[in-house]
Amino acid sequence: MILHGLELQDFRNLQPTRLAFDPAFNLIYGDNGQGKTNLLEAAYLLLCQRSFRAARLGELVRFGSDRGVVRGALQSAGVEHQIQVVLDARGRHTELDGKASRSLSHWPPGFTAVLFTTDDLTAPRGSPADRRRLLDQAVAAVWAAYAELLRRYGRALRARNRLLRERPPGVAALLDAHEPPLASLGAKIVVARQRLLAQLLPRVQAAFARIIGADAPQQVELRYLEGSAPDTPAALPSEDGPGAAEAERLAERLAAGWRRDRARDLARGLTTHGPHSDDLELRLDGRPLRQHASQGQVRALVLAFKVAQILDLHSRSGEYPALLLDDVSSELDALRNRFLHDFLGEVRCQLLLTTARPELVPWRGRGASFEVVRGTVTQREADPGAA
Repeated sequence: MILHGLELQDFRNLQPTRLAFDPAFNLIYGDNGQGKTNLLEAAYLLLCQRSFRAARLGELVRFGSDRGVVRGALQSAGVEHQIQVVLDARGRHTELDGKASRSLSHWPPGFTAVLFTTDDLTAPRGSPADRRRLLDQAVAAVWAAYAELLRRYGRALRARNRLLRERPPGVAALLDAHEPPLASLGAKIVVARQRLLAQLLPRVQAAFARIIGADAPQQVELRYLEGSAPDTPAALPSEDGPGAAEAERLAERLAAGWRRDRARDLARGLTTHGPHSDDLELRLDGRPLRQHASQGQVRALVLAFKVAQILDLHSRSGEYPALLLDDVSSELDALRNRFLHDFLGEVRCQLLLTTARPELVPWRGRGASFEVVRGTVTQREADPGAA
């Protein structure tokens, strides 16, 4: 999949602009706070139909404007496509090849992106929410309906929490009615997360071994921990079948747990366990990465996770996703940058990379370069890192 270019109107702080991207490498540089990440966010919105920063899409519209527009030309499986996303007070309105599109489920294969930010590099040692975000972005790139599933679960969870806080008359009966649908949504989320982890693990292990290049291989584990029992990894689901039976069993267990813990939840006014409190634990040689690994090992494992995503997506559609790197190159040492450079040369994955220090980017001098200054994007022919 190749994103040929973007056309932007009233998106964040960016001035109206039309850009033509290189099919391989695109360097987006400038000082901090100029709008580099906004440009990357526009590309992510076009490919994934969501923002990686804003809770509400209305936040993406330029201040003082009624609507923002992002257009793009893409190629997948040799076929050209046009996408337009209009953002306004009512939300997002998407057209694919001139026709309204409400779902990603019927889009051509390979229309997606893998996002890699500095926040991802700190996720293994950050909060469980950071690691859930890392995992949920990976699942959403594979399963078009997953983002909507997360939203539906979030709305249902907020409704249960409201009942717990307000305790209206007949609250027990209301909770009895509310919890089974919530559990059904939650179980689908957990099964999707577990399945993707099981599928990614061999590729993560292989990529990590290659990045580290150690004589003695180090064993990598990705463990899904349920919030109700944080020291116990959830059993990975089987690879065969659609997972409906797994989700049904898990839904029954979630609902039973909420009934069991209802008194505690009422006392606290919130739902204390469920997929919203689960965790992803990354382990190296049997020990949690966040406690025992070096900074280099942590970054190598996150990089391996992203590489595994790219390879997994290619295996599903035959198309490589776009890779969006937000100021990551300055956080990776020379060894990790060199591995990433070699990997991208092998897989022919289109790269859009932002940085405030272009001289640190090993790919500079090839492809296309764009300078961002106070929201104005200008294509530059010269190497920005040259003397």
